[in-house]
Amino acid sequence: MSTIASKNQRTSDVKLLAIVTAIVVLGGFFIAGSILFLSRGGKTGPCGRVNGGSLTDLVPRAATAPSYVAVSGGCRYWLALRNGRLVAIKPTVASTGCTVDWKPSNDEWTCDGRQVTLGQLDFYKTAVGTGDFKGSWIIDFGDEGSVTTVA
Repeated sequence: MSTIASKNQRTSDVKLLAIVTAIVVLGGFFIAGSILFLSRGGKTGPCGRVNGGSLTDLVPRAATAPSYVAVSGGCRYWLALRNGRLVAIKPTVASTGCTVDWKPSNDEWTCDGRQVTLGQLDFYKTAVGTGDFKGSWIIDFGDEGSVTTVA
């Protein structure tokens, strides 16, 4: 008795292997395409909505001093507290085009070197995460052309 497969058996094994491989590869492309298609809908602007981090970490950091945060895609903001609430301050003021900066030595905000108040700055919309993002702070970068202020 011989344990070597016949030529017909090897041919059918190769065909079966080719079919299974093609199905797995096509399935991978389908899954990758679905992920790309479904994940693009959540963006509302050039950066969309970004998870800024855990509230339990961010609030103490902002209470110490404002900090500048840069995330991927050139999306930037100043993390600060205003009336006890976290805010995301836009790095430029739309009406004047000046660049916002925090001067810790003077404990003040400046815009192109001129002192400004929090009320004169522009803010991104923010929200507290829900569901899988419960306890997170979400920044909505939205449309850069619009000015969002925090009441």
